[in-house]
Amino acid sequence: MRYVVRLLMLALAVALATWVLGWIAVPLVAVAWGALAGREDGPVEATIGTLTAWMALLAAAAFAGGAGTVARTLGGVVGIPALVLPAVTLIFGAAMAWSAAVVGRELARAAGRGGRAAALAVAAAGSMAACDRPIGGGVPADTAFVTDTATVERVVAGGEVTLTGRYHPHPGYPDVRATCFSIDEASAHQLPRVATGERRVSLCFENAEEAARSLGPPGTSGDATIVVDRYAAERADTGAVDAARLVRVLSRAPEGSIP
Repeated sequence: MRYVVRLLMLALAVALATWVLGWIAVPLVAVAWGALAGREDGPVEATIGTLTAWMALLAAAAFAGGAGTVARTLGGVVGIPALVLPAVTLIFGAAMAWSAAVVGRELARAAGRGGRAAALAVAAAGSMAACDRPIGGGVPADTAFVTDTATVERVVAGGEVTLTGRYHPHPGYPDVRATCFSIDEASAHQLPRVATGERRVSLCFENAEEAARSLGPPGTSGDATIVVDRYAAERADTGAVDAARLVRVLSRAPEGSIP
């Protein structure tokens, strides 16, 4: 019922606007409808509303008695039979409504994506500012950004930071032969995080070969103090793992290895 009422209101708006402005009213109303509705079927609704409005206007003109004369005159000018001209008129109106509503819908979607990206950037900036000591002692604007706003919200910082904690095999070892690092609480407060997620306390190294040379081959574990940069903090509910590039190892106390 609401759908029918919505279409009738749209048809009334198109009819009134056409009565006042002429055919140019159709793309104006349709682009606004497509933008405000924002739905996939917005162009279909605009087309149905326009057809309904224009059929009502044509019927009113025919009832008034002047439509036949106009149709015969225009048909003679453009070489189209008078009976076909109303159908051509309706097709013209429907095409305008459809295309304009598609433009409005896509403009609204583009504006929405831009607004979400801006909001995520603000959230990311706020989360960085909330760190007790952001990476680099004050992350420059060009080293913190949000990527893949549709799914994986990420804060990336480019400066170096010193971390203490334990290195250990990747949770998927031995299928995943890599080394990860669990960060202790004394170091975790230095790291950025995505405002919408929880702070993680572990990371995996993006330069796995360098980590194996400096901390030992995959399967080893122990305590260490390390320096990392390019720390990438993922939103917790994405399932993605935080990552960083191992710069150097300051100290290491190995405990053995897992075969």
